[in-house]
Amino acid sequence: MRKRIAAGLLAFALAFTAMDFGGLVSIQANAAGLVQVTEENQSNFHLNGDYAGYYAIADKEDLQAFAAKVNAGENAVNAVLTADIDMTGEDWTPIGDTNDGYTGTFDGNGHKISNLVCERTGDKQVSGLFAQLKENSVVRNLGMEDGMFTSSTSTAGAVAAKSNLGKVINCWNSGKVTAHDYAGGIVGSSQGWIESCKNSGAIKATWGYGRSGGIAGEQVCDRNSSQQYVRTYIKYCYNTGTADAYYAGGITGYQSYKNREACDIISCWSDAAMTGSITGGIAGSLARGDTIQNCVFNTDRFKGGVYNNNKNGSVKDSEGMTSAEFASGKATWVLNGKDNSLASQAKWFQNLEENPDAYPVMDGTHGKVYYLEENDTYSNHPGSMAKNEISLVSGTQIERTSDNLSETKPLSLKKNEVFNWKGDGAIEVGYYLDEKAQIPTTAENSGAAKKGGAPALPGQYYVKVTALEVEDFYQETSEIFSYQINFDAEIQMEKIAGSKSIDYAYTGNPRELSFEKGRKITWSCEETPTSVKTTYYKDRGSVLTNAENAGALTEGGAPADKGDYYVKVEMTFREKYKSESDYLLYKISDGEIEVTMDGHSEPYVTLTEAFRDTEGKTAQMKLLKNIESVREVEVNSGNLILDLNGYRLQNLKRSTLNQDASLKITDSSETQTGVFYGTLLVRSKNIEFAGGIYENQSNSYFVYNGAKIKVSGGKFDRVSKEWAELGEELCLVDNETNEKQPYAETSCTNVHVEACKKHDYEQDVQYCVWCHKKNPDFQGYVRITVNGVETYVDTLKEALQYANGKEAEITFMQSMENTGSLPTLKSGKITLDLNQKSLTAKSVDRIYIDGAEVTVKNGTFDIVIAQRSGKLRIESGDFRQIGYWDSYQNSIEMTGGNFQNIVLYSGSAENMLPQGYAFYSTEDGRFLSREEVLANTTLQKVEVRNAGMSCETLPQISGITGQTLQEYTLIPGVVRADSGNGESTLLEGNWSFTEKENLEAIPKPEKTMTCDLIFTPKDDNYPYYKVKGVEVHVEKKTPHNTAIHESESYVYKEGSLTLRIWVELWTMVPADGKGIAYSYFVTGDKQIFDDYELMQNGHLNYVVKDFTDRSMIGKTATFHVKIEMENYKDISYDLTVTLTDQKKVVLKEGSEVKVLQDQKITYGEPLSKLKLNVEGEEQAVFVEQGTDTQVQGTLAWKDGTQRLDTSVTSAEWIFTPDDVAYAKTEGSTAITVEPKELKVLAATADDKVYDGTAYVSFSDIVLEGIEEGDEVSADIGTIRGTLKDVKAGNYTSVTLPELRLTGKDKENYILVQPTDEIPLTKAVNVAKSSGLQIEEQNKSYLYLKDQEERISLREILPVDCGNAQYAAPEMTGNMEYITEPSIADDILSYTVKQGALDRKGKIQIKVTTENYEDFVITFNLECNDQIPVRLQEGTEVTLKKDTLTYGGLLSALEFSEAEFVDEEGNTVEGTLEWKDGTQRPDTSVTSAEWIFMPSDEAYANAEGSTAIKVNAKELTVTKATARNRKYDGTNQVAITEVLLSGMLEGDEVSVDLTDLHGTLKDKKAGEYTSVTLPELTLVGKDKANYRLVQPVTEIPLTKTVTIETPETPETPETPETPETPETPETPETPETKETPETKETPETPQKPSDPGTKPGTSEPIQKPSKPEYLKKGTKFIGPDKNQYKVTCADGKTFTVAYLKPKKGVKGTVNIPDSITVNHVTYKVTEIAANAFKNQKKIRKVVIPSGVSKIGKKAFYGCKNLKNITIKTTKLTKKRVGSKAFSGIHAKAVIKVPKKKLSAYRKMLKARGVTKKEKVQAIKVKSKKA
Repeated sequence: MRKRIAAGLLAFALAFTAMDFGGLVSIQANAAGLVQVTEENQSNFHLNGDYAGYYAIADKEDLQAFAAKVNAGENAVNAVLTADIDMTGEDWTPIGDTNDGYTGTFDGNGHKISNLVCERTGDKQVSGLFAQLKENSVVRNLGMEDGMFTSSTSTAGAVAAKSNLGKVINCWNSGKVTAHDYAGGIVGSSQGWIESCKNSGAIKATWGYGRSGGIAGEQVCDRNSSQQYVRTYIKYCYNTGTADAYYAGGITGYQSYKNREACDIISCWSDAAMTGSITGGIAGSLARGDTIQNCVFNTDRFKGGVYNNNKNGSVKDSEGMTSAEFASGKATWVLNGKDNSLASQAKWFQNLEENPDAYPVMDGTHGKVYYLEENDTYSNHPGSMAKNEISLVSGTQIERTSDNLSETKPLSLKKNEVFNWKGDGAIEVGYYLDEKAQIPTTAENSGAAKKGGAPALPGQYYVKVTALEVEDFYQETSEIFSYQINFDAEIQMEKIAGSKSIDYAYTGNPRELSFEKGRKITWSCEETPTSVKTTYYKDRGSVLTNAENAGALTEGGAPADKGDYYVKVEMTFREKYKSESDYLLYKISDGEIEVTMDGHSEPYVTLTEAFRDTEGKTAQMKLLKNIESVREVEVNSGNLILDLNGYRLQNLKRSTLNQDASLKITDSSETQTGVFYGTLLVRSKNIEFAGGIYENQSNSYFVYNGAKIKVSGGKFDRVSKEWAELGEELCLVDNETNEKQPYAETSCTNVHVEACKKHDYEQDVQYCVWCHKKNPDFQGYVRITVNGVETYVDTLKEALQYANGKEAEITFMQSMENTGSLPTLKSGKITLDLNQKSLTAKSVDRIYIDGAEVTVKNGTFDIVIAQRSGKLRIESGDFRQIGYWDSYQNSIEMTGGNFQNIVLYSGSAENMLPQGYAFYSTEDGRFLSREEVLANTTLQKVEVRNAGMSCETLPQISGITGQTLQEYTLIPGVVRADSGNGESTLLEGNWSFTEKENLEAIPKPEKTMTCDLIFTPKDDNYPYYKVKGVEVHVEKKTPHNTAIHESESYVYKEGSLTLRIWVELWTMVPADGKGIAYSYFVTGDKQIFDDYELMQNGHLNYVVKDFTDRSMIGKTATFHVKIEMENYKDISYDLTVTLTDQKKVVLKEGSEVKVLQDQKITYGEPLSKLKLNVEGEEQAVFVEQGTDTQVQGTLAWKDGTQRLDTSVTSAEWIFTPDDVAYAKTEGSTAITVEPKELKVLAATADDKVYDGTAYVSFSDIVLEGIEEGDEVSADIGTIRGTLKDVKAGNYTSVTLPELRLTGKDKENYILVQPTDEIPLTKAVNVAKSSGLQIEEQNKSYLYLKDQEERISLREILPVDCGNAQYAAPEMTGNMEYITEPSIADDILSYTVKQGALDRKGKIQIKVTTENYEDFVITFNLECNDQIPVRLQEGTEVTLKKDTLTYGGLLSALEFSEAEFVDEEGNTVEGTLEWKDGTQRPDTSVTSAEWIFMPSDEAYANAEGSTAIKVNAKELTVTKATARNRKYDGTNQVAITEVLLSGMLEGDEVSVDLTDLHGTLKDKKAGEYTSVTLPELTLVGKDKANYRLVQPVTEIPLTKTVTIETPETPETPETPETPETPETPETPETPETKETPETKETPETPQKPSDPGTKPGTSEPIQKPSKPEYLKKGTKFIGPDKNQYKVTCADGKTFTVAYLKPKKGVKGTVNIPDSITVNHVTYKVTEIAANAFKNQKKIRKVVIPSGVSKIGKKAFYGCKNLKNITIKTTKLTKKRVGSKAFSGIHAKAVIKVPKKKLSAYRKMLKARGVTKKEKVQAIKVKSKKA
């Protein structure tokens, strides 16, 4: 034996007091025992959930007891923690530390187990809370904190060492895990599922190929209880603890797969460092099928990749990223699937705004994370979906050509198909007629199925898309898209089925073309046309049909005569879309077939058309002549009879008769026989051949789905049972011999059908051989016996189908012919006994055995048996052919039988024969040689015989290891042959290996080897004999030494034996030893060893334990080693190790150990700086105890590297003898340690927010000189340093105050106080102050004019903000009336343009200053209407003079002073004037409108009216015109004109000339120039405005009046023609226009009492008419443009209701007291329901005193209505409708009559007025205008 000592010292822990390599520590349950939770006591444990039956664990005793219970065999019990448990000082054996493991549920209930230490050192001992989790086990909701889990030989995990299909959910660990093999923060080796777990502890595996991971050391799949491999996963987990091993990963060190199943890591992250050879951020290595999906790791902690080694695994959407990217939200987004639409399913959350998270968390109260693509950032908000986020995939136009306008077809809402959108939800589409999307589609306007639905009619539409609000996404609406539905005006009409012509049979009557779709004409649009126009021609379009040329009833009408025509079709769709067909040839000829339906017969040109028109009907078709080349026909339904009628139906192409069709072919002709010749595809069971001749030698009838053609009559070239079924008791008779044909035949030729009158039943035949009538006495052809029950069937197919899968015996009752396909025998145990019968076949001749076990015997098989798999056993019989695949060796066994052919598809026929059987050639009369059997793939005419040979003594094969099989000795066996009469003959012959044996192979002793041998007799009358499975015997060599014993002893002393001793066992092995294996065990006091190991390379090494216990002296242990070899016998080696003690050493009397000369050390210096008295006169001397023998050695400090503090006054020394036989000795001596100086190098100050001071606080002060590990620092608790300045910014130095030291080691140091500025370790950032909020600036502008604005921003900013910079102003809201704002020199400038009424918006300016974080100044801009102005209550507008003469200007009336006030009662200055001062009011006017225009344009004008009086204007008569007359003896003349003075231009007023006569001065004839007028009356529409001054004197005439003398006979008048020039006066006929004045019936009331007729006439005087008033219920627009409704008009009372205000009403609304229409005044007594509903621009309303009723919701929703004055006292709660005043301004003031204040308050509260809205009495101020 050779030994060698390892050069390096190994460090070993000294914590173990004993090593136990066998057995487990037994733990007893606490005396009280475990308590089970029940429904009754559950509340005592404060448990949420159903924990009935669980053991409650409240303390460490309970936990130990539970572990003992499980480890005692109760591995399926459940437990729940009811409190946190501290396991300090407890020994621990893992739960389930048995082969069975743990299978129950352990619920931590959110509690933790802390300080659990589990150190396992035994062989294959695992460490963890649980040893092994098995299938169905669950550990959940549990924390493992500050524990330590160690397995020096196996696997460790904080929760479980191993998991075999267990589940670990919501668990966490912060403890340290160390293992030899696999170490995991949660599970060491996981073959189960881990979900929602986290680890922060350090993980390490020490084995050379160890595996460690933050969650699991390794992850693989496992088999379940059904022995199926299942896929496992780790998901929703994270790790922040380090991992160290050969394979190390943030989540798992190693992923693997088994049997095509693998593992998944899903949605996990790691923020940890990994060390080792194969390391990855998520996994060190992954294998085939493993996946890593949506996982991330921190590249600031680990610089590698997601994995290091990938053996065909899959990594998807996983990556490394920096801490900043983690903090940005990117990691959370990746973990959740990298898709915003998956946010609702998020498992990970992260606050990115308030209280931001640096890493993802599993807490739903934190924010969801969305990716904002537009700016490549992450946010807790998805952002509003802007208009461009709902868009069309291609362009902005949507066009659709309708192909079926009878259906509405909504647009596709799938993403990326028609519309793109962002968000979780769906979108909905609205359809409209107008481009503003205000008129939705309906059934009436577009054919839509619902309002706003998809249109169906052609036209232009518009589409608006709305994204539905789903969770965090906001509802948004797209832009409006145009949507065009085009009707294809070119409707593509085609001839049906591509025909060239349309044929009709001659009927003698015009026959219109059929237009049913799919008949004669087809068109591309599925809609039915609204009209069809058909035109017929003699040629292609030039000559129309008529009565003469076609027998048509009209020109272009349908022809009636036989001949060729052309037809063209024009269709109209939707009454405006047209399409024309091509010209189609239209032929009328004699019919070929007559169709009779519903008692009506009609000829048809073609059989095709006849079948088409009879579809689905009951009809009879009769041939009228021979028909040739009929094209394909498909008959789907109907009940039809086809009568050949003695004609020939020739070449009927492949025509289909579907399952709902019924067709019977007959022949009714008595003079000749009809012929049917064609091909039929028959799917119907209702087809019958009843008459005629059927020519079908080629078998042209094909049947499907079990259909058959019933044959009840006719002659046939061929009848096949494949398609034919004879009618009941019918038989087939040969046409030539007139003999019956047996029905059993597969087919019969040249036969016809007759009735079978005499039935012929042969023995054991089930049916009549002629007509197939069933034999009532026959049981069946085949008997099947299953479990003793017999069943009879008629065919082998039925028998095999029944027996397949069962254990059955099939027995033939009759030889039979197989006619159909046979099932493959896949399972079951079937015996096929032919019972000396035969089985033949014509079409199907093969049985497949593919899995079943089949035995065949006793009969003749004319069917091939093909054996693929399963088992075929042939005992006897005659066989046509056996097929054999040798891939299933020994699957055929033949013990008898004659064979025409044995076909080998692979392998050898030799494998079919059991031992002792051989093939005998019936043709040659001899056994086949082995060469013949092996060489031929087909054996013909052979018989299987039992050769009668047996092996009496088996041959033997033996040899020595290392020899080839060819070198082995073959000892022959003894073979005997049966010679008959009970005697046997010993055969001579040769033994040999079969050709399959590898003679160059070297048999191995540890493996059993067998060979097949062949015995070939010398006598040719015997066949060869094969012996299978002869075992080969292998002998091993003997080594030089087979047993070796050695011993070693060691001086047992502290520190002397920590060397590893190596024993090289391989030197004992022979040089040619092979397959060497070492094993060992240890006996005796094995605790004397610190470590020992036997390696398979032949090295035994051990370390003897260091000094710990005096009882170790004399202990002995022995290594027993066994060396096994393939080619040598075993060697045993024993090594005995013994420990001995050391001698003691002491100081010589009078000698001492001391420090030389008063040496001192400063704190921090090593003790070795002090020198001991190791030489010189004062040298310390050591001797052997009890003697004076001086012992040489080394004196030194026990720990010279020790750095002692100032409190230490002595130190320990140690004397180490040079001779290891002496023990070391120790002692102590006095020393002095002085404190060490510290200097301030730098300081770390806290960043702060600007506060106007230079003070800063400190987080650290860096001191120079502190020893490593010491706890000493400058006390920074209350001190503050001083910066150079108070401004925000970065500072690199600071001035310190006086400092003092703190910390447990402060007494060892002296601090040198700093005198200058100290540099900062990092620049201190005085951050700008945050949270500054500038009060929003409200700016109000009047909309009437442009207004420039300049605002000093500096006045708004804080005084200490420093310099300011402004971002470009941003505008929001309705800001189109604001010019682009600009900033210069701290001045904001912009212009408000005129016309921006009710426009609101904001200007926001981002401001950057020196001392404050950026903030925003907001200006709220509002363009308002003018403030309403009213008269001061109790005052009115009065005039200095209120009377005006008609014709005078209104401006002539002057106002007295009046006081106007605003809504708050403040006096408003301005100008009061008439609204139209140029107005000239007439006498009917009683009031005039005034306008008050405030001086301040912020106020609106006020308008009103005041009473005035207009007096009539005086008119005077200036001249008159009289008519000439003849003398009559009176002085009266007719007055034709009276000229007046004083009329205003344009007025219509004159003197009433009716029967007006003046008085001349005399009655004589002559000329007069003046006349006296009577009292005159005015007429005309303006007469009321005038007062006529009656003339009292003569009035001059406009021309001389002549009174003619009567004596003059001549006509002197003609000379008077010069007077005719006066006729120009006649143009004064405008006076004749006065006649319309007669219609001025309103004037007639001036003469109400003048009845009778006009003087001198018969015309009646017109009576005055009453003013016309409107009927009750009439709605009208009043002069004020408001809408009213008449509520009463009975001739006495006229009232109206105020319905609606004029369009665009705003500001102040004064509801009038009354309204005048057609001179009738109506009082306003009611305000209708909804009158002012949602009028948001009115601010003030005055309700007059006459109103007695207000309808419901009259002022509902007038949110800006702030002032209401109610003057009426007539309102009650019942007369005011509900919610009449709901929704008005919250601070509205309602003024009511003082005496009604209390009642109206209650009434108004009930009708919508809230407490915020004030109701007060109308105040009357005394101040007058």
